[in-house]
Formats: sequence, C-alpha cells, structure tokens
Amino acid sequence: MFLPTTVRWATFELAAFVSSWLVLLQLPRVAASPGDELIWLGFCENALLVAGGWVLFAMLAPAKSAGGSPPKSRQTLIRSAQILYALALPVIGLSHFVYAAGAASMVPSWLPFHLGFAYLTGAGHIAAGAGLILGIMPRLAAKMEALMLSCFVLLLHLPGVVAAPTDRTQWTMLCVATAYTGACWALAASFQVVPPWSVFRRAKRA
Repeated sequence: MFLPTTVRWATFELAAFVSSWLVLLQLPRVAASPGDELIWLGFCENALLVAGGWVLFAMLAPAKSAGGSPPKSRQTLIRSAQILYALALPVIGLSHFVYAAGAASMVPSWLPFHLGFAYLTGAGHIAAGAGLILGIMPRLAAKMEALMLSCFVLLLHLPGVVAAPTDRTQWTMLCVATAYTGACWALAASFQVVPPWSVFRRAKRA
C-alpha cells in the first residue's frame, strides 16, 4: 500500500481479506447466537474494517469515467460502505451499556468516573450512528466518531504499550484500535466524495 503502482490492488486485497473474516468467521457466530451482544460486537467491529477497506479501494478508483461523470460503481461502493459503518456504530455503543463494567475497566486510571465514561463513550457511538443513519450532520458525526477513537488510541492503548512494552496483548490492542481509527477517518473523508444522504431532505422533496 506504500507503493503508488500497487496501492489500489493492495487495498483491494485488504478489503477482500477482512470481508472474508466477516463472512466466514463473524457471520456464523451471529447466526448461532443472534441474541448475544458480545457476538454482535465482534461482528460490527469487523464491519468497521470492512467498510474502511472498501472505501479506501473505491476512493483510489478514477474520479471520472469516460463520459466525464463519477463512475456509478464507485459511488455505490462508497455509499454501501457508509451504510455498513452507520449500522455498526449503534451496536458497538450498546455494548458499553450491556458490558458497562468491562468498558469501565478500560478507562485510564487517572480519569475519574470510570463508569460514567463508559456510558458517555457508548452514547457517543450511538449518537454518531444515529446521525449517519438519519442524515443529521453526518459529516460532523463521522469526524467526531473518528476523533473519539483517536482519543482511545492516544489515551488508552498507547500508554498501555508504554507501560508494558513486552506485553503482546497491549500491542495487539493498540494495532487493532489504530486500524479501527484509520477506517473511521477514511469513512469520514468519504462523505466529501459521496455526499451524505438525508431522510429529512428526501421527505421534504417528496
């Protein structure tokens, strides 16, 4: 992905690879335990990587077709990734309430009100997802979600690695959180390429 000549196909391979996780690993778990929020959390976190991967691939496609207009397939792929992203966020936020104690245990020790922060960040995920789904300031919602995940990386996972540099779990958590964050920033940028939808605007036109 660092080489200009191979970046687009490397991105395609990445998007297809993480999509296979969603279909072959996460989807059977959801089908086996559809009422388990923890299973849905894994599915939706994986969905963030899938959405981010396909957005990167689509945004690297030619911006104009032979006729001078943006390729329809490019717009459709970006919009599909945006929808997957939007639907995943409320489920991730809900896990902060269902597993509040676990979420609170991950709040840095120097911050007060650990349980309150767990609820606050859960509400943030849900609010961002609702903003994207309903078209209420979707660009801002996408950027705020990416900013919140960036704070997780800087305030939670990076200090964890510094405190325990030989702990493989800390490094894994840092890399996974960074991947989620990158996917969310890519999706936030995609709204500059394919304008966000708005159910309210469509209802007014109708």
